Amino acid sequence: MNENKININENEADSHRKKRETIKTLLIIFLIILLIFTFFSNTILNKSLPEVATEVCKSGSLTEKFRGSGIIEANQYYEVIVNENKKVDTVNIKSGKSVEKGDVLFVLSAEDSPELKEAEDLLATLELEYNTALLTVPNTYAAENLKIKITKEDLQNLITRKQNAVTQADELKKSKERLADVTVKLNSDSSELTKYQEYIIAIDTEDFLSLSHEYSGDFIKLKNEIDSVETKKLELEEQLNVLKKNNANPNEITDAETAYSTALTEYTTLLDSLSSKKSNTRQTFANKITELEKSVASLTAESSELENKIASYTELSPEEIETLITEKQRELEEIIISLDETKKTDMVEQQIESLNLNSKKEALDKQKELVEKLKEKSGTVEITSPYSGIISEVNIKAGETTLPETPLATIDISSEGYTLKISAEAEKTKKLKVGTEADIINNWSGDLSAVLTEIKNDTESKGKLLVFNVTGNVESGQNINLSIPCGTSKYDTIVPKNAVYEDSNGKFVLVLNSKNTPLGNRYYAERVTVEVLASDDVSSAVSGLINSGDHLIANSSKPIKPGDQVRTKD
Repeated sequence: MNENKININENEADSHRKKRETIKTLLIIFLIILLIFTFFSNTILNKSLPEVATEVCKSGSLTEKFRGSGIIEANQYYEVIVNENKKVDTVNIKSGKSVEKGDVLFVLSAEDSPELKEAEDLLATLELEYNTALLTVPNTYAAENLKIKITKEDLQNLITRKQNAVTQADELKKSKERLADVTVKLNSDSSELTKYQEYIIAIDTEDFLSLSHEYSGDFIKLKNEIDSVETKKLELEEQLNVLKKNNANPNEITDAETAYSTALTEYTTLLDSLSSKKSNTRQTFANKITELEKSVASLTAESSELENKIASYTELSPEEIETLITEKQRELEEIIISLDETKKTDMVEQQIESLNLNSKKEALDKQKELVEKLKEKSGTVEITSPYSGIISEVNIKAGETTLPETPLATIDISSEGYTLKISAEAEKTKKLKVGTEADIINNWSGDLSAVLTEIKNDTESKGKLLVFNVTGNVESGQNINLSIPCGTSKYDTIVPKNAVYEDSNGKFVLVLNSKNTPLGNRYYAERVTVEVLASDDVSSAVSGLINSGDHLIANSSKPIKPGDQVRTKD
């Protein structure tokens, strides 16, 4: 019994010892974890902060530059103008291309000009006035007056009929021109349709020679290969049968069977290739036939419609009606003259009417002569360049009609040079000097140069206008970006341009300040307001509460603001 008590006490002691060891182990693990977090807390914090790159503020010299841009203008240019309305048939020039004196710029097609149209309109007006004058001849005698009245009505009907005929003639002309175009297209498509239908028959009958060269070559080559392999196959088949019949050596029979099998396989493959090519080519022809059938059907319908429309025009031509008008005019003139001869008591009035009528007749005849001369003048015209230079503008396309006083194109006379003008604030131009050569930023060809030739008042902006003489491979309308050195000065504080920021409160820099802590240095961004005194391409001279040697924040991995804690690059 005592032994049992001793065993129980020993077991309890072991249990208490194990519990103490477990607690001790847990405490050690906790302390280790605590030490790890304490050790790496600085690193973890740094990793979450924005990483910045710094630049050192320094003193030194800075060359300030004025920058601006403008549009190149030719010192002298020539505008190509045609004082007639003619249709442009061909345009031989493009903007930016050079031309020589005598080069053909445009070809104007033979088309009625506005001058001819105006002359024809005036002719129609004079005809109307003359006919009206005929109609206003006094009616004195009953029989003659009745005859004159009937003739007047006939003449008026003919005049109205002519006006309608002119409109119908124009519509008829357009319908006939369209019918001619449709007929040509219909004949072409019908011919093509027949050709492709015959091609399908040739494919189905394997009449490959009837195909065009672009399709027949492959078919004939493949057919020749099939015929050659078929002949070979038949020969091998016959040899095999002879060997079998003569109980030849089994090896010979086997070789013959192998050769025959190879030829048969090649023959079958070629037949399949021919079948596939026939199918694909036939489908191609079928698609083309479908397309052509639709076109032929559409063109046939349009042709029939146009033919019916043309057949519906039954009126005489304007020229034929004009002949009838002339005859009726003569008839009326004869009646009036006959009546005039019989009028003795109204001689003075009749003489006045006769003179007025003759005057209108002379004006009418002269206008007819003018119309005929203008018709003869209306023809194809070539417009040539009177100068050598560069085409800066082309304002018309082929098919359009010229307008008087409207330039068809503009030619920069390159031998006279080019000018660039840039507006600038007066304060910014004080350091500029006439004769200074500018640096052209977008000088892609490398052969441009610009020299400041004049600084004058700009009446539009109340500032200054800089005038440059530009030479090299340029053309009007080209945009030029340039910079001009304004002089070099020494400054106590020069910073990188990308380290200067600006907000609603003005321009500033972010100075990198450090603070010592038990866990090491901490870095903070401090705002310092500055004034930019001068700048070049990469740096700015500033004044403010910063000194040479200060570290400025040039860029950051994250957006930052004054007072933020940051970390520097390693």
